Amino acid sequence: MRKNWSSMMNVRHSYSYSDALCSSSPFFLAVEGVQERYAFEEASKHASSAAAARSGRRRKGPAFLPSEHDDLPRGVAFMTLSLHSGPITALDFSEPYGVLVSASQDDSTRLWDLCTGDEIGRLRGHSGTVKCMQVEDNICLTGGTDSTIRVWDLQRVSEIPEPISTLDELPEIVEHSDAFDDNLSQTQGSSIRGSNDTEIQLPGGCLRVFEGHSKSISALYFEDNCLVSGASDKTIRQWDVSTGQCVLTMDILWAISHPPAIHRPSSLYSSVDSLFPSGDLMNVTSGNFAVPTPPYADGSWEMYQDFVGAVQFWGYALVSGSGDGAVRMWDMRTGQAHRTLVGHTAPVTCLQFDELHVVSGSLDKTIKIWDLRTGAISETIKYDYAVTALQFDSRKIISCCGENALKMYNRTTMQHSVLSTNGHTKPAERMRYIDRYLVSGGRDNVVKIWSL
Repeated sequence: MRKNWSSMMNVRHSYSYSDALCSSSPFFLAVEGVQERYAFEEASKHASSAAAARSGRRRKGPAFLPSEHDDLPRGVAFMTLSLHSGPITALDFSEPYGVLVSASQDDSTRLWDLCTGDEIGRLRGHSGTVKCMQVEDNICLTGGTDSTIRVWDLQRVSEIPEPISTLDELPEIVEHSDAFDDNLSQTQGSSIRGSNDTEIQLPGGCLRVFEGHSKSISALYFEDNCLVSGASDKTIRQWDVSTGQCVLTMDILWAISHPPAIHRPSSLYSSVDSLFPSGDLMNVTSGNFAVPTPPYADGSWEMYQDFVGAVQFWGYALVSGSGDGAVRMWDMRTGQAHRTLVGHTAPVTCLQFDELHVVSGSLDKTIKIWDLRTGAISETIKYDYAVTALQFDSRKIISCCGENALKMYNRTTMQHSVLSTNGHTKPAERMRYIDRYLVSGGRDNVVKIWSL
């Protein structure tokens, strides 16, 4: 996605943060993290263009699209990938017409060639369903119901076709190469050492396994050498990707019970307790978290169990959305939650933020746009069904909202449109786009490729 850096400069010169908050306030510290990262990227803007465009999450220029893509009708799904036998739980891709990774409730994770639509490999190693993933170039990170995170080299995924059944009993990872550099692109291999000190090679393409969470991993985000993950154990962990070590644990339950000690105007903030009727907050935050989703458009529903719905960081500013309906801003230097954005009345399932706004989606059937400078809700977009995925840029917000069609909201004209032609036959739940190229996954067990 592209960043509008000029708008950031305009905001910095036209808005005085001291007008609203003192420089020592927790929120100022969170914004300061974004500003520091902005300054760093400005200082590095003369680096190689290849390196600058490496991150699919913070792409600074338009993606390369072949001339044939311009001939495709806009808003139409022109390719269908249909080998999964269960609803799609996670997906991401490297670039338009590159490679795609998709995961399903059938417990398979498949690698696809987006030029041909062919499956070219399987990511074997998780003992359960993959719930979240991120792809950058040839590196993929996956988190699953087996409480582990795996790092994959997609160029090597098909090297070992058969899974190894004893991996779950072999916890210690031993690295054999110093070539596991900051970009994870040159790793030569790794193994697991068992109780008899015999080394067993990891499944084809798997470079590393991160263990530390005690329940299903439902959200992750990585950039450079830093990974942040969220799980149903109600914690968020920060990892050093090069070593596999957990360097920080953020406890959401602790953050709920110890809100920041700072005065907050009642017009903008309220207690998280007010999100739920009396006693319900305890049910939400204790034991095994599970709440029923509102019915989808086809009448189906399921138990939603992802206490951490989404995480994203930039610099040392981290934003999370969780099952208590709150959007929290954390300082990754201290592990403390500095601000809680209150407004959703059901679990937050997805979010994204840039230098100006946080955009969050929830089972309460709304998307909320938050002003990062003040913490206020600048806009609420209401839908008929629960929001399960979203992505935005300066012009639009695309989301999955419990219907077969994907929703598109024009941020300039405030007009709504849908992506439905040749689309899903059951509700779409996952999506991801780069420039004018979008992929989506649905409860109909298929992945659709769209031209925007």
